[in-house]
Amino acid sequence: MNEEKKVPFKWEYGEETISLQLGMYANNQRLYIGMITHTEDGAEAFADMTVNLPGYSLDPGEAFISGDISKDLLRFIKENKLGKVLPYQVQSGYGKYSAVAFDLEKLKAFDPKGVAEFRKEWNLPDKKPVRKRAAGWSDEKIPPPAAGGSALAKKEIPCKLRGKEARKCRKKWKTEL
Repeated sequence: MNEEKKVPFKWEYGEETISLQLGMYANNQRLYIGMITHTEDGAEAFADMTVNLPGYSLDPGEAFISGDISKDLLRFIKENKLGKVLPYQVQSGYGKYSAVAFDLEKLKAFDPKGVAEFRKEWNLPDKKPVRKRAAGWSDEKIPPPAAGGSALAKKEIPCKLRGKEARKCRKKWKTEL
């Protein structure tokens, strides 16, 4: 059996050795992350990393960070590269909550079973799919016509198409220049 990953968590009262436990909130199956502290006396619940705010929309794998120790939690998330802090906060009651898009692959190191159950519930693939280019696409830029006074001779046309689509693209660029 794999041992759960334990990492240090620094906060205003010192440092704790913690692991993460993933689950879902019962009313909407959103991502729940709990923090477990490990001491000489054993493991016990330390804090909830996430909070459930059902009045706001989130994508699967995104969650709002608990306001109790949010600055320490956000620093911990960034230091351990667990996800990306989204550029907005929401308000509920008197509190403001930051949103984070968590990296499920990174969380898998802490709780593989919890991540697997979450992915199953949301029909998420095991890993992010690798994007492949459609047939006929290329990264090469189409060179401008030969120098001879054309306005296009000084600029490259960023068309990444071939054949008929490329001619349409070049025609569009000629009219925009």
